[in-house]
Amino acid sequence: NPPMRVRSAESGPVPETDWVPKTDRPLVYISFGTITGGGLMGFSEVYGMAVEAAAGLDAEVLLTTGPNIDPKDLGPAAENIVIRSFVPQKVVFERARAVMHHGGSGTLLGAFEAGVPMVVVPLFADQPWNADRVQAAGLGLSVTDRSAETMRDALATVLTDRAMAERNKKIAAEMAALPDLDAALDRMETLR
Repeated sequence: NPPMRVRSAESGPVPETDWVPKTDRPLVYISFGTITGGGLMGFSEVYGMAVEAAAGLDAEVLLTTGPNIDPKDLGPAAENIVIRSFVPQKVVFERARAVMHHGGSGTLLGAFEAGVPMVVVPLFADQPWNADRVQAAGLGLSVTDRSAETMRDALATVLTDRAMAERNKKIAAEMAALPDLDAALDRMETLR
């Protein structure tokens, strides 16, 4: 099967949403995964803090909530923030200048692949370890106190840190140079 093609924002709305970037300002993508919003272990309040943090940024912000939070429940957001249940992550990463997320493996790997600096707000499981590794590698910042002010400061830092952006681009280039899944499977078959 040919790979699924996703239309870019220049050609119209991203499939399954009505989201289109509104401005040429830097894009910040915020996602805390698909299960956090379901009230898991009381972490759903992180969305409100993220909205408050993003309101003070000179950036366009897309926050996705997943299926368990109605974007309307987060109230009216500042003019620079768009809240949606879902937007295909790969499409957003292609445009994002920074991402704030929980440190889950899917979002983490997507950010690495796209070369996007991160603010990791770990919530549970392996996420604190992932956040520490991101910060130790100079690819982003770990935020563990979960205050809107700290989140805003961390986002402002990753948006302007050129060395961090370059390190992330290097990781993305290294990942792009790896063999794809078909090549890996072919190689594995030769090992039998």
